[in-house]
Amino acid sequence: MKIFLIALLTFALVACEKSAFNETPVVQAIEVEESETEYVPTPVAKASIVKFFDYACGHCRNAHFTVKNLKTKFGDKVEFIYKHYPLSAETYLVAETAECARRQDKFEAYHDKLFEENFQNYAPENLQIVAESVGVDMEQFNTCVANGGGRSKVQADVDEATSLGVSGTPYFLINNSVPLPGAIPEQSFSRLIDQVLAGEVR
Repeated sequence: MKIFLIALLTFALVACEKSAFNETPVVQAIEVEESETEYVPTPVAKASIVKFFDYACGHCRNAHFTVKNLKTKFGDKVEFIYKHYPLSAETYLVAETAECARRQDKFEAYHDKLFEENFQNYAPENLQIVAESVGVDMEQFNTCVANGGGRSKVQADVDEATSLGVSGTPYFLINNSVPLPGAIPEQSFSRLIDQVLAGEVR
């Protein structure tokens, strides 16, 4: 018997790739398998969505604003989990600094400011300014960065992405089962979350 799965959704997707930035939209679809028996959707209280991203990826920046709007709309019904997939040595180091900010519970503030105000402006002195502006203890932050304190977390994220077959960013994974590669229009993403919460997608 085939396992029932998900409603068909087609998106125009764009993503940044390791080899080069891909500016050409491509169309992909989530595959479905139809059950031989009737499926009764079971609503869920929360959708968990992992987002793999790179700090220099323009499509990730667009997705950042989409995610912020979705968090405002759905509140505690959706949880976004941020994971690194740096596409260059430079953004690997930026990701490490973000993990050093996380050690002081400042990850989200630091992350948001990098995308919103300092996008691709990642010279060391600028990262210092951003860190200080979000209220991190600079001595602790600099010690963490100098000692590679964020490296193991970044590498763990990269290893996970590789195991999932991620080749570009952004890349979303819903409830650990539904992959969504590429930047997704907000309206389509919102509709998909509605379906997940309604138990129609799993």
